[in-house]
Amino acid sequence: MNSPETNILVISNNAFSETGNNGKTLAAVFSGLKNVNVAQLYFKNEQPSSNVTELYFRVTDKDMLNSFFSLKKRAGDIVNTAAVRNNEVAADSNDVSASISRNQLTRIFREIIWKKKSWKNDKLFSWIDSFNPNIIFFCAGDSEFAYDIVKVVQERYKTRLCTYITDDYILPRENKSLLFELRRKRIKRAMGRTIEKSDLLFVISDKMNTVYETIFGKKSIVLKNMSESLLIEGNMEPKQTNKEFSFVYAGGLHFNRDKSLMELASVLDKYNTDDKNQKKAKLHLYTKNTIDENDFARLTGFESVEYHGFVSSDELKLVLNRCDVPVHVEAFDKESVESTRLSLSTKIPEYMSLNKPILAIGPAELASISYLTSIACCVTDIDDLESEVGLLLSNQETRDRFAKKSFLQYKEEYNIEKFEKRMSELFGSLLL
Repeated sequence: MNSPETNILVISNNAFSETGNNGKTLAAVFSGLKNVNVAQLYFKNEQPSSNVTELYFRVTDKDMLNSFFSLKKRAGDIVNTAAVRNNEVAADSNDVSASISRNQLTRIFREIIWKKKSWKNDKLFSWIDSFNPNIIFFCAGDSEFAYDIVKVVQERYKTRLCTYITDDYILPRENKSLLFELRRKRIKRAMGRTIEKSDLLFVISDKMNTVYETIFGKKSIVLKNMSESLLIEGNMEPKQTNKEFSFVYAGGLHFNRDKSLMELASVLDKYNTDDKNQKKAKLHLYTKNTIDENDFARLTGFESVEYHGFVSSDELKLVLNRCDVPVHVEAFDKESVESTRLSLSTKIPEYMSLNKPILAIGPAELASISYLTSIACCVTDIDDLESEVGLLLSNQETRDRFAKKSFLQYKEEYNIEKFEKRMSELFGSLLL
Protein backbone atom coordinates (compact mmCIF):
# COMPACT_ATOMS: atom_id res chain seq x y z
CA MET A 1 0.00 0.00 0.00
CA ASN A 2 1.44 3.40 -1.02
CA SER A 3 1.97 6.04 1.64
CA PRO A 4 -0.18 9.17 1.24
CA GLU A 5 1.43 12.33 -0.13
CA THR A 6 2.89 14.56 2.57
CA ASN A 7 1.14 17.93 2.22
CA ILE A 8 2.30 20.36 4.90
CA LEU A 9 0.49 23.64 5.52
CA VAL A 10 2.82 26.00 7.36
CA ILE A 11 1.00 28.60 9.47
CA SER A 12 3.19 31.42 10.73
CA ASN A 13 3.54 35.14 11.24
CA ASN A 14 6.37 35.52 8.71
CA ALA A 15 6.62 34.38 5.11
CA PHE A 16 9.45 32.13 3.98
CA SER A 17 12.48 34.33 3.42
CA GLU A 18 16.12 34.30 2.35
CA THR A 19 17.01 37.14 4.74
CA GLY A 20 14.48 37.72 7.56
CA ASN A 21 15.33 35.77 10.70
CA ASN A 22 12.03 33.96 11.36
CA GLY A 23 11.24 33.43 7.69
CA LYS A 24 14.74 32.17 7.08
CA THR A 25 14.54 29.72 9.99
CA LEU A 26 11.26 28.31 8.66
CA ALA A 27 12.46 28.10 5.06
CA ALA A 28 15.51 26.11 6.17
CA VAL A 29 13.25 23.42 7.66
CA PHE A 30 11.56 22.69 4.33
CA SER A 31 13.94 23.84 1.58
CA GLY A 32 15.48 20.45 0.78
CA LEU A 33 12.77 17.99 1.75
CA LYS A 34 11.94 15.45 -0.94
CA ASN A 35 8.44 14.09 -1.60
CA VAL A 36 6.96 16.81 0.59
CA ASN A 37 4.54 19.46 -0.70
CA VAL A 38 4.42 22.76 1.17
CA ALA A 39 2.01 25.71 1.27
CA GLN A 40 2.05 28.66 3.66
CA LEU A 41 -0.59 30.76 5.38
CA TYR A 42 1.02 33.80 6.99
CA PHE A 43 0.07 37.12 8.63
CA LYS A 44 2.91 39.64 8.26
CA ASN A 45 2.61 42.36 5.63
CA GLU A 46 5.58 41.14 3.59
CA GLN A 47 6.41 39.23 0.44
CA PRO A 48 7.95 35.75 0.42
CA SER A 49 11.51 35.43 -0.89
CA SER A 50 12.19 31.71 -0.96
CA ASN A 51 11.98 28.77 -3.34
CA VAL A 52 10.33 26.48 -0.79
CA THR A 53 6.90 26.82 -2.42
CA GLU A 54 4.79 28.85 -4.83
CA LEU A 55 1.64 28.49 -2.69
CA TYR A 56 0.97 31.36 -0.29
CA PHE A 57 -2.10 32.89 1.35
CA ARG A 58 -1.73 36.06 3.41
CA VAL A 59 -4.02 37.72 5.95
CA THR A 60 -2.64 40.92 7.49
CA ASP A 61 -3.64 43.31 10.26
CA LYS A 62 -4.52 45.83 7.55
CA ASP A 63 -6.86 43.31 5.89
CA MET A 64 -8.57 42.67 9.21
CA LEU A 65 -8.91 46.38 10.03
CA ASN A 66 -10.43 47.10 6.62
CA SER A 67 -12.88 44.28 7.13
CA PHE A 68 -13.74 45.37 10.69
CA PHE A 69 -14.56 48.96 9.75
CA SER A 70 -16.33 48.20 6.48
CA LEU A 71 -18.97 45.90 5.13
CA LYS A 72 -16.35 43.52 3.73
CA LYS A 73 -16.87 40.03 5.07
CA ARG A 74 -13.67 38.57 3.71
CA ALA A 75 -10.04 39.29 4.65
CA GLY A 76 -6.90 37.90 3.05
CA ASP A 77 -5.85 36.80 -0.41
CA ILE A 78 -3.63 34.47 -2.41
CA VAL A 79 -0.13 35.85 -2.97
CA ASN A 80 0.88 36.15 -6.61
CA THR A 81 4.41 34.77 -6.40
CA ALA A 82 5.11 35.38 -10.10
CA ALA A 83 4.44 39.10 -9.61
CA VAL A 84 6.63 39.12 -6.50
CA ARG A 85 9.54 37.53 -8.41
CA ASN A 86 9.16 40.05 -11.23
CA ASN A 87 9.06 42.97 -8.75
CA GLU A 88 5.55 43.85 -9.87
CA VAL A 89 4.31 44.03 -6.29
CA ALA A 90 5.34 47.15 -4.42
CA ALA A 91 6.04 46.97 -0.72
CA ASP A 92 3.28 48.50 1.39
CA SER A 93 4.87 51.33 3.33
CA ASN A 94 1.81 51.61 5.59
CA ASP A 95 2.50 48.52 7.69
CA VAL A 96 0.17 48.77 10.68
CA SER A 97 1.71 45.69 12.34
CA ALA A 98 4.88 47.57 13.27
CA SER A 99 3.01 50.24 15.24
CA ILE A 100 0.65 47.71 16.80
CA SER A 101 3.48 45.60 18.21
CA ARG A 102 4.88 48.47 20.28
CA ASN A 103 1.84 49.04 22.48
CA GLN A 104 0.01 46.61 24.73
CA LEU A 105 -3.36 48.33 24.41
CA THR A 106 -3.21 48.17 20.63
CA ARG A 107 -2.12 44.53 20.85
CA ILE A 108 -5.32 43.78 22.81
CA PHE A 109 -7.39 45.80 20.33
CA ARG A 110 -5.72 43.82 17.54
CA GLU A 111 -6.89 40.54 19.11
CA ILE A 112 -10.45 41.93 19.25
CA ILE A 113 -10.26 42.80 15.54
CA TRP A 114 -9.12 39.27 14.67
CA LYS A 115 -11.91 37.77 16.81
CA LYS A 116 -14.33 38.93 14.12
CA LYS A 117 -12.86 36.04 12.10
CA SER A 118 -13.29 37.64 8.68
CA TRP A 119 -10.25 35.51 7.77
CA LYS A 120 -12.62 32.53 8.03
CA ASN A 121 -13.99 32.70 4.51
CA ASP A 122 -14.59 30.72 1.32
CA LYS A 123 -11.52 32.07 -0.46
CA LEU A 124 -9.14 30.82 2.25
CA PHE A 125 -10.87 27.46 2.58
CA SER A 126 -11.03 27.01 -1.20
CA TRP A 127 -7.25 27.64 -1.33
CA ILE A 128 -6.66 25.11 1.46
CA ASP A 129 -9.06 22.64 -0.18
CA SER A 130 -7.00 22.69 -3.37
CA PHE A 131 -3.84 21.92 -1.40
CA ASN A 132 -5.49 19.27 0.81
CA PRO A 133 -3.06 19.34 3.78
CA ASN A 134 -2.57 16.35 6.04
CA ILE A 135 -0.07 18.06 8.36
CA ILE A 136 -0.09 21.57 9.85
CA PHE A 137 3.28 22.96 10.87
CA PHE A 138 2.58 25.91 13.19
CA CYS A 139 5.28 28.38 14.16
CA ALA A 140 3.86 29.53 17.49
CA GLY A 141 4.26 33.20 18.39
CA ASP A 142 2.76 35.88 20.62
CA SER A 143 -0.45 36.52 18.66
CA GLU A 144 -3.42 34.78 20.25
CA PHE A 145 -5.48 34.83 17.05
CA ALA A 146 -2.96 32.56 15.30
CA TYR A 147 -3.72 29.77 17.78
CA ASP A 148 -7.45 30.19 16.99
CA ILE A 149 -6.74 29.90 13.26
CA VAL A 150 -4.67 26.75 13.75
CA LYS A 151 -7.48 25.19 15.81
CA VAL A 152 -10.12 25.94 13.17
CA VAL A 153 -8.03 24.70 10.24
CA GLN A 154 -6.76 21.60 12.04
CA GLU A 155 -10.24 20.54 13.09
CA ARG A 156 -11.77 21.27 9.69
CA TYR A 157 -9.18 19.25 7.74
CA LYS A 158 -8.48 16.58 10.40
CA THR A 159 -4.73 17.03 10.00
CA ARG A 160 -1.80 16.07 12.15
CA LEU A 161 -0.26 19.00 14.02
CA CYS A 162 3.37 19.99 14.56
CA THR A 163 4.19 23.04 16.67
CA TYR A 164 7.52 24.87 16.49
CA ILE A 165 8.57 27.46 19.10
CA THR A 166 11.53 29.68 18.20
CA ASP A 167 11.30 32.38 20.88
CA ASP A 168 10.00 32.63 24.42
CA TYR A 169 6.60 34.30 24.69
CA ILE A 170 5.37 32.95 28.02
CA LEU A 171 7.91 33.23 30.84
CA PRO A 172 7.22 36.16 33.22
CA ARG A 173 9.20 39.37 32.91
CA GLU A 174 10.04 41.82 35.66
CA ASN A 175 8.97 45.46 35.58
CA LYS A 176 6.38 44.94 32.87
CA SER A 177 2.85 46.35 32.79
CA LEU A 178 -0.24 44.48 33.96
CA LEU A 179 -1.50 44.47 30.37
CA PHE A 180 1.75 42.86 29.22
CA GLU A 181 1.48 40.13 31.85
CA LEU A 182 -2.22 39.59 31.12
CA ARG A 183 -1.56 39.12 27.41
CA ARG A 184 1.38 36.83 28.18
CA LYS A 185 -0.78 34.60 30.40
CA ARG A 186 -3.36 34.33 27.62
CA ILE A 187 -0.65 33.33 25.15
CA LYS A 188 0.59 30.70 27.60
CA ARG A 189 -2.89 29.20 27.89
CA ALA A 190 -3.36 29.19 24.12
CA MET A 191 0.08 27.68 23.61
CA GLY A 192 -0.62 25.01 26.22
CA ARG A 193 -3.85 23.95 24.47
CA THR A 194 -2.07 23.80 21.11
CA ILE A 195 0.87 21.81 22.50
CA GLU A 196 -1.55 19.34 24.09
CA LYS A 197 -3.06 18.65 20.65
CA SER A 198 0.30 18.55 18.88
CA ASP A 199 1.64 15.27 17.51
CA LEU A 200 5.17 16.71 17.47
CA LEU A 201 6.61 19.65 19.39
CA PHE A 202 9.79 21.33 18.16
CA VAL A 203 11.81 23.95 20.04
CA ILE A 204 14.79 26.07 19.00
CA SER A 205 17.32 25.28 21.75
CA ASP A 206 18.33 22.78 24.42
CA LYS A 207 17.53 25.34 27.12
CA MET A 208 14.01 25.83 25.78
CA ASN A 209 13.62 22.05 25.62
CA THR A 210 14.36 21.72 29.33
CA VAL A 211 12.25 24.71 30.45
CA TYR A 212 9.19 23.99 28.34
CA GLU A 213 9.05 20.30 29.21
CA THR A 214 8.83 21.38 32.85
CA ILE A 215 6.04 23.86 32.07
CA PHE A 216 3.94 21.85 29.61
CA GLY A 217 4.86 18.28 30.52
CA LYS A 218 5.52 17.33 26.89
CA LYS A 219 8.79 16.15 25.40
CA SER A 220 10.05 18.16 22.46
CA ILE A 221 12.55 17.81 19.64
CA VAL A 222 15.30 20.44 19.39
CA LEU A 223 15.18 21.90 15.89
CA LYS A 224 18.03 24.38 15.59
CA ASN A 225 18.40 26.94 12.84
CA MET A 226 19.65 24.96 9.86
CA SER A 227 22.03 26.76 7.55
CA GLU A 228 23.79 25.88 4.36
CA SER A 229 27.50 26.57 4.58
CA LEU A 230 28.52 30.14 3.76
CA LEU A 231 32.11 29.07 3.18
CA ILE A 232 33.35 29.98 -0.29
CA GLU A 233 35.86 27.38 -1.44
CA GLY A 234 38.71 28.15 -3.82
CA ASN A 235 40.09 31.50 -4.87
CA MET A 236 38.88 34.60 -3.12
CA GLU A 237 39.79 38.24 -3.74
CA PRO A 238 42.56 39.47 -1.43
CA LYS A 239 41.25 40.14 2.06
CA GLN A 240 41.25 43.59 3.61
CA THR A 241 42.89 41.93 6.58
CA ASN A 242 46.33 42.44 5.07
CA LYS A 243 45.89 45.94 6.45
CA GLU A 244 43.59 45.30 9.41
CA PHE A 245 41.97 42.76 11.70
CA SER A 246 38.35 42.83 10.61
CA PHE A 247 35.57 41.98 13.04
CA VAL A 248 32.13 41.70 11.40
CA TYR A 249 28.77 41.95 13.14
CA ALA A 250 25.69 41.16 11.02
CA GLY A 251 22.94 40.70 13.61
CA GLY A 252 20.26 43.06 14.91
CA LEU A 253 20.83 46.00 17.23
CA HIS A 254 17.64 45.49 19.25
CA PHE A 255 17.58 44.08 22.80
CA ASN A 256 20.43 46.46 23.68
CA ARG A 257 22.95 44.56 21.61
CA ASP A 258 24.40 47.94 20.64
CA LYS A 259 25.62 48.31 24.23
CA SER A 260 27.77 45.17 23.98
CA LEU A 261 29.03 46.31 20.58
CA MET A 262 30.07 49.63 22.14
CA GLU A 263 32.06 47.74 24.75
CA LEU A 264 33.85 45.86 21.99
CA ALA A 265 34.43 49.07 20.01
CA SER A 266 35.96 50.70 23.10
CA VAL A 267 38.39 47.80 23.46
CA LEU A 268 39.33 47.99 19.78
CA ASP A 269 39.83 51.75 19.96
CA LYS A 270 42.21 51.25 22.88
CA TYR A 271 44.05 48.50 21.02
CA ASN A 272 44.49 50.75 17.98
CA THR A 273 46.03 53.59 20.00
CA ASP A 274 48.89 51.35 21.12
CA ASP A 275 51.78 52.10 18.76
CA LYS A 276 53.16 48.57 19.00
CA ASN A 277 49.99 47.25 17.33
CA GLN A 278 50.79 48.17 13.74
CA LYS A 279 47.92 46.15 12.28
CA LYS A 280 44.79 47.91 13.47
CA ALA A 281 41.39 46.39 14.30
CA LYS A 282 38.09 47.41 12.77
CA LEU A 283 34.51 46.51 13.69
CA HIS A 284 32.31 46.42 10.58
CA LEU A 285 28.55 46.59 11.13
CA TYR A 286 26.23 45.14 8.49
CA THR A 287 22.78 45.71 9.93
CA LYS A 288 19.73 47.95 9.85
CA ASN A 289 19.59 50.82 12.32
CA THR A 290 16.63 49.99 14.55
CA ILE A 291 17.72 51.85 17.69
CA ASP A 292 17.50 55.38 19.10
CA GLU A 293 19.39 57.95 17.02
CA ASN A 294 21.55 59.03 19.97
CA ASP A 295 22.53 55.43 20.74
CA PHE A 296 23.29 54.83 17.08
CA ALA A 297 25.45 57.97 16.95
CA ARG A 298 27.40 56.79 20.00
CA LEU A 299 27.94 53.35 18.47
CA THR A 300 29.13 54.62 15.10
CA GLY A 301 31.18 57.38 16.74
CA PHE A 302 33.96 54.99 17.77
CA GLU A 303 37.06 55.22 15.60
CA SER A 304 37.15 51.46 15.12
CA VAL A 305 33.53 51.20 13.94
CA GLU A 306 32.50 51.30 10.30
CA TYR A 307 28.79 51.12 9.52
CA HIS A 308 27.74 49.62 6.19
CA GLY A 309 23.99 49.29 6.65
CA PHE A 310 21.94 46.32 5.47
CA VAL A 311 23.29 44.42 2.46
CA SER A 312 22.07 41.50 0.37
CA SER A 313 22.69 37.92 1.48
CA ASP A 314 25.13 37.41 -1.40
CA GLU A 315 27.15 40.49 -0.47
CA LEU A 316 27.16 39.55 3.20
CA LYS A 317 28.42 36.09 2.31
CA LEU A 318 31.45 37.65 0.61
CA VAL A 319 32.03 39.99 3.54
CA LEU A 320 31.96 37.16 6.07
CA ASN A 321 34.38 35.07 4.02
CA ARG A 322 36.85 37.95 3.92
CA CYS A 323 36.66 38.91 7.60
CA ASP A 324 38.91 37.62 10.37
CA VAL A 325 36.38 37.29 13.19
CA PRO A 326 32.56 37.08 12.94
CA VAL A 327 30.95 38.53 16.06
CA HIS A 328 27.84 37.49 17.99
CA VAL A 329 26.66 39.67 20.88
CA GLU A 330 23.89 39.74 23.46
CA ALA A 331 23.21 42.35 26.15
CA PHE A 332 23.81 41.93 29.87
CA ASP A 333 20.88 43.93 31.30
CA LYS A 334 18.13 41.92 32.96
CA GLU A 335 15.33 42.89 30.59
CA SER A 336 17.34 41.88 27.52
CA VAL A 337 18.42 38.61 29.16
CA GLU A 338 14.77 37.76 29.83
CA SER A 339 13.96 38.41 26.16
CA THR A 340 16.77 36.31 24.66
CA ARG A 341 17.53 33.58 27.21
CA LEU A 342 15.97 30.64 25.33
CA SER A 343 16.59 31.68 21.72
CA LEU A 344 19.33 30.52 19.37
CA SER A 345 20.45 33.08 16.80
CA THR A 346 20.09 32.27 13.10
CA LYS A 347 23.59 33.68 12.59
CA ILE A 348 25.37 31.09 14.74
CA PRO A 349 25.43 28.12 12.33
CA GLU A 350 26.29 30.49 9.48
CA TYR A 351 29.31 31.78 11.41
CA MET A 352 30.32 28.23 12.35
CA SER A 353 30.39 27.22 8.68
CA LEU A 354 33.03 29.84 7.81
CA ASN A 355 35.97 28.07 9.48
CA LYS A 356 36.79 31.27 11.36
CA PRO A 357 37.14 32.07 15.07
CA ILE A 358 33.86 33.39 16.47
CA LEU A 359 33.82 36.08 19.15
CA ALA A 360 30.68 35.79 21.31
CA ILE A 361 29.82 38.34 24.01
CA GLY A 362 26.93 37.89 26.44
CA PRO A 363 25.71 36.31 29.70
CA ALA A 364 26.52 32.63 30.18
CA GLU A 365 22.88 31.72 30.94
CA LEU A 366 21.66 32.60 27.44
CA ALA A 367 21.03 29.69 25.07
CA SER A 368 23.17 31.19 22.28
CA ILE A 369 26.16 31.87 24.51
CA SER A 370 25.84 28.53 26.30
CA TYR A 371 25.81 26.76 22.94
CA LEU A 372 29.00 28.55 21.80
CA THR A 373 30.95 28.19 25.05
CA SER A 374 33.08 25.22 23.98
CA ILE A 375 33.67 26.25 20.36
CA ALA A 376 34.11 30.04 20.36
CA CYS A 377 35.90 32.80 22.19
CA CYS A 378 33.08 33.52 24.65
CA VAL A 379 33.18 36.57 26.90
CA THR A 380 30.59 36.23 29.63
CA ASP A 381 31.98 39.03 31.80
CA ILE A 382 32.67 42.46 30.29
CA ASP A 383 35.67 42.82 32.60
CA ASP A 384 37.33 40.01 30.61
CA LEU A 385 36.62 41.50 27.20
CA GLU A 386 39.90 43.36 26.73
CA SER A 387 42.08 40.38 27.63
CA GLU A 388 40.08 37.89 25.52
CA VAL A 389 40.01 40.15 22.47
CA GLY A 390 43.70 40.88 22.97
CA LEU A 391 44.41 37.15 22.88
CA LEU A 392 42.44 36.75 19.66
CA LEU A 393 44.30 39.63 18.05
CA SER A 394 47.75 38.57 19.14
CA ASN A 395 47.68 34.79 18.85
CA GLN A 396 47.18 33.03 15.51
CA GLU A 397 47.16 29.64 17.25
CA THR A 398 44.19 30.72 19.37
CA ARG A 399 42.32 31.90 16.30
CA ASP A 400 43.03 28.65 14.46
CA ARG A 401 41.92 26.56 17.45
CA PHE A 402 38.53 28.27 17.74
CA ALA A 403 38.03 28.19 13.97
CA LYS A 404 38.65 24.45 13.87
CA LYS A 405 36.34 23.72 16.82
CA SER A 406 33.35 25.61 15.44
CA PHE A 407 33.86 24.31 11.90
CA LEU A 408 34.06 20.67 13.01
CA GLN A 409 30.91 21.04 15.10
CA TYR A 410 29.12 22.66 12.18
CA LYS A 411 29.97 19.73 9.90
CA GLU A 412 28.83 17.24 12.53
CA GLU A 413 25.66 18.94 13.73
CA TYR A 414 24.44 20.76 10.63
CA ASN A 415 24.68 18.02 8.06
CA ILE A 416 21.97 19.01 5.59
CA GLU A 417 21.44 15.51 4.15
CA LYS A 418 21.03 13.95 7.59
CA PHE A 419 18.66 16.75 8.61
CA GLU A 420 16.48 16.38 5.53
CA LYS A 421 16.31 12.59 5.99
CA ARG A 422 15.38 12.98 9.65
CA MET A 423 12.63 15.56 8.98
CA SER A 424 11.18 13.51 6.11
CA GLU A 425 11.04 10.47 8.39
CA LEU A 426 9.39 12.45 11.21
CA PHE A 427 6.71 13.89 8.93
CA GLY A 428 6.22 10.54 7.21
CA SER A 429 5.74 8.76 10.55
CA LEU A 430 2.73 10.98 11.30
CA LEU A 431 0.87 9.63 8.28
CA LEU A 432 1.41 5.91 8.87
